[in-house]
Amino acid sequence: QIAFVINKMRGLPLEKRGTRFTSAVAISDPNGRIIFKDTESLEGYVPEEPGKTLIKGYSYRTILYFPVLGKTYAEFTEDEYHKYSHKRKIVKRLAHFLGK
Repeated sequence: QIAFVINKMRGLPLEKRGTRFTSAVAISDPNGRIIFKDTESLEGYVPEEPGKTLIKGYSYRTILYFPVLGKTYAEFTEDEYHKYSHKRKIVKRLAHFLGK
């Protein structure tokens, strides 16, 4: 799958190689009325070659290059992950909504 994406993007200019990981969460009341919904994204671009770090179950992290840090999502340190993770940000807002 990763090779397929890399090959499809090969040779495209950087402005056409954008990629985004997006998480969404929604909570409804017992009647099905949405009482909370939110989304958060982490944006970057697909590099010419995948990163060297592969995390089992999260292979697409090797092809989201995050220019702010100059590395792929899979290469984030624990501190970087906590600072930039789109999932972590959305969970914080959800926890705030839930009063936690």
